[in-house]
Amino acid sequence: MKLVVSVLALAAACTSIASARPFPAGRVLAPPANVRVKPNSYIVEFYDEAVGTLADQILGLANVVVDQHFNGLFNGISVSVGDAVRAEHLADISGVKRVYPNRIHTLTTQTGAKNITSSYLHTMTGASMAWSKLGLSGKGISIGIIDTGVDYTHPDLGGCWKRPNCPWQKGADLVGDDYSPDDHDPVIKPNPTPLDQCDGHGTHVAGILMARGDLVRGVARDATYGMYRIFGCPKNGMGSGTTDEIIIKAMLAAHRDGHDIISMSLGGLSWEDSPTAVVASKLVARGVVVVAAAGNEGEDGLVTVAVPSISRGAISVGSVENWDITGGPVNVATTLGARTIAKWEPESPANFFVFDKATPVVAVRDAAGSPLACAPVSQDLAGKIALVHRGECEFAVKEAVAQEAGAVGILIVNNDGAPGSPPAPDSIKIGVALIGKQDGEFIAAALRKGPVTITAPSHLYNTFKSETGGQMSTFSSYGPSPQLGMGPLLSAPGGNIWSTFPRALGSYKSLSGTSMATPYAAGAVALLKQGRPDLTPAELRQVLMASSRPVTDVRTGLPATPFQSGAGLINIADAVKSRVLVSPPFIAINDTAYETHPGGNPAVAQRTITITNTDKTRAAQLLMYHQAADSVTMFKPDGTLSDAVINGAPLDTWPPAKKAVPAGTQPQVSCSGCTQTIAPGASATVSVRITRPTALPESGRWFYGGFLSFQLQWAGDKAARSYVVPYSGYNGNYRDIPVLPLAGDGRPMFADMLGNPIPNPKALKITAKKQAQFVFSLNMPTRKVAATLVSAAGKSLGYLPYGCMIDVGRTLPSHGGYAALVSSQVTADCAGAKAVDVAPGKYRVKLTVLKLFGNPDSKSDYESRVSEEFTIA
Repeated sequence: MKLVVSVLALAAACTSIASARPFPAGRVLAPPANVRVKPNSYIVEFYDEAVGTLADQILGLANVVVDQHFNGLFNGISVSVGDAVRAEHLADISGVKRVYPNRIHTLTTQTGAKNITSSYLHTMTGASMAWSKLGLSGKGISIGIIDTGVDYTHPDLGGCWKRPNCPWQKGADLVGDDYSPDDHDPVIKPNPTPLDQCDGHGTHVAGILMARGDLVRGVARDATYGMYRIFGCPKNGMGSGTTDEIIIKAMLAAHRDGHDIISMSLGGLSWEDSPTAVVASKLVARGVVVVAAAGNEGEDGLVTVAVPSISRGAISVGSVENWDITGGPVNVATTLGARTIAKWEPESPANFFVFDKATPVVAVRDAAGSPLACAPVSQDLAGKIALVHRGECEFAVKEAVAQEAGAVGILIVNNDGAPGSPPAPDSIKIGVALIGKQDGEFIAAALRKGPVTITAPSHLYNTFKSETGGQMSTFSSYGPSPQLGMGPLLSAPGGNIWSTFPRALGSYKSLSGTSMATPYAAGAVALLKQGRPDLTPAELRQVLMASSRPVTDVRTGLPATPFQSGAGLINIADAVKSRVLVSPPFIAINDTAYETHPGGNPAVAQRTITITNTDKTRAAQLLMYHQAADSVTMFKPDGTLSDAVINGAPLDTWPPAKKAVPAGTQPQVSCSGCTQTIAPGASATVSVRITRPTALPESGRWFYGGFLSFQLQWAGDKAARSYVVPYSGYNGNYRDIPVLPLAGDGRPMFADMLGNPIPNPKALKITAKKQAQFVFSLNMPTRKVAATLVSAAGKSLGYLPYGCMIDVGRTLPSHGGYAALVSSQVTADCAGAKAVDVAPGKYRVKLTVLKLFGNPDSKSDYESRVSEEFTIA
């Protein structure tokens, strides 16, 4: 096994720059080892009363260069420093509030099927009705987009820049084409305009918001827009990247330009008080609606929702699969009849699945009879298309097996209902396609009865019904936030979205991600704000959430957990026509041990909800009912991560898939005031008591939730309208979930500098020229991690380089682990300064982490592991 772990070299110790401190010492946030940061670069936040000449004071220091100034919502600077300057020295300067690492962010999307934006998509979100019946188009609303830029020359996107009657009236390029945060000295040479000709992400996002063509119709076509480019062009096969300092600069610029809404299809794992989250919260406090992506890490399990989407007051958006996809048709001829199915293809034209003439299909079986094609096959596939199933091995292995057996193409059957976009390395020269499970099963059944042939013309496109339409996207990140807060808050279409792309890159493309759901939700906010200009940002969020509809999990028949769907799929028309305000818009229960419970019952949480009838002339009759949602976990009963998380599959649910359980064992809700009449313009309160699911053992570490549905029928109306409040909680004591994996999973462990495990640590000898890595995982996020060197006598000598971290996210199985450097030196402080040489001898590494909700000053609130003994020679 080979681990992909990044370890940075230990820099030299430095001298102090600070003197007297009338303010408390600034807090230094150290970056997790697997988080990319801009080297020797920090964001320095000031106390408001210390802004004055503090920037000039820092600018006058040796080996410090001020890169960016931040004023107003966020007061501070970003700096580049020499090797002699450390973060704690900046924090010790009088007036400095906090010092952050300057994190690097990348865009994450998935290639989807070709899909012309259909009217059905907009029908399901209420957008069509908002346009046609309510006359809404976003006119008068200003939206700032922070992204990779936009190809504003695209005819569907206005074909103009800052001209009269042009949709693009604001914005700027903040970085230029050559910018890369990974460079030692990043080049920042902004272009005159934020033109996107090399990436496409921002152009795709813009089309979802405002495209005006025949193939793509944006949600808020008549709004005014600004684009703030914060990513350069992709380099060396890597995606675009940016840093916190550039993101903050763009957020402040968008605020200065007066946008009503800011759309941010970006983010990363962190805590709610990261710098971008702090700025987002301040924007909301100033009246700006911030809409941000929940993240695409859902296949890694819970607590993967991204920052800044979980900042206070922002709208965190999850992704729902599109209902229709438009792709190249595959015509299947069999003795059981003909069928046309949809295909997805790799990016490379060399692997496009194109067969103009009828080509026979063969079901592949290896020597053991497996259809997975993970081992060589003896079948002669010359001139034929191989039908194989997904699972056990990588796509490239299956493709190579088929190619070596002489196949001219390969159809890979997905393990769920949807087709997908399979990767294919340069060594694969045959046609490759991934098809849906039902289509694959049809072909397999037909092959058992007789021959099957396929044609796949290159020039045709058909629209197909998606087998997963309307369901939560498997990639959509789950909450809760590290502090057990709700996130995402609602969901919008983000799976398989066909939108605009730079003309130089093909003009149109389908992408999937919460990056696509975010602009859809931002467009929904624009229509709602146009139709209800009286609403504050907080009320806009309330109304949009309350008018959403829970998303059904087809496996259980229950609503999908609010930890992934939030309030559910947005409905714009219902939100505009809403005549209620519901506060709070969601209920985060914390856990069943920490919660303050009525009557001392640890299984019951009590809340009060206020319902305001905004209709000034008619009374409304209120009736509340409850629907339990899926409970989910990412742990096995023994406390280890579940197979679903390890394999990137949907989380385990309770009730189990396709298995009924007694209704009384699911979460229960009782209420006081749940049936009453609310006078015109008046408010009413409903007291609810939420009881956790009684059938779930606390050892299973289950996260549960559901929806409170408030039906209101106004006098004179023929039907009632329904509004929802999602609730979510943890079944047990959240503090008791181990942060460190249980012993026996292979970590912590030692590895060489290439990431190869060292099987016998007792034989490990560290020298000045030979170093190693101490690799570990975190099942849950933590406020503090310390990896220290301990002598044979049990004395701690100091931190391993990069062995002290603050505000750390949980390890994602698909992303590897964390690592500290094992060398002949340790550091005396958390920031990595004051290097100390270690005498030869026998040592161990002690890994210590703060428990969830733990008190950093209490020794009992830490977990620890001690390594095997090794030698420093």
